[in-house]
Amino acid sequence: MTVDTDIEVFLTTFGEAVTYVPRSGDERGILAIVDRETAVVDARVARPQIRVTVANRATSTDDDEIGGIGSTEINAGGDGVRLARRVGDAAELLTITEITEQDGEMMELLVG
Repeated sequence: MTVDTDIEVFLTTFGEAVTYVPRSGDERGILAIVDRETAVVDARVARPQIRVTVANRATSTDDDEIGGIGSTEINAGGDGVRLARRVGDAAELLTITEITEQDGEMMELLVG
């Protein structure tokens, strides 16, 4: 397996369909691993945040099976991801607040 194949297997096995919504333009469908159990402590107050893991490439699920977001195109605080806060709820637009981890193949984003 190549790295690209590993990412595709990981995201197609554990991912869910979400929508990347850049501030500057066209939204696109991608697959993402969504961790809804995250809490961030800010000024001694815990507030819920969601971690989203995506392929680090600027493609849509129309272009390939998993899509992705390129780290160079992210506008933290301006771009968003449309997803459900809880499984089964309606999707809502959440702001990308931070890139928490990244490498050449994948990226983890904090949204809320």
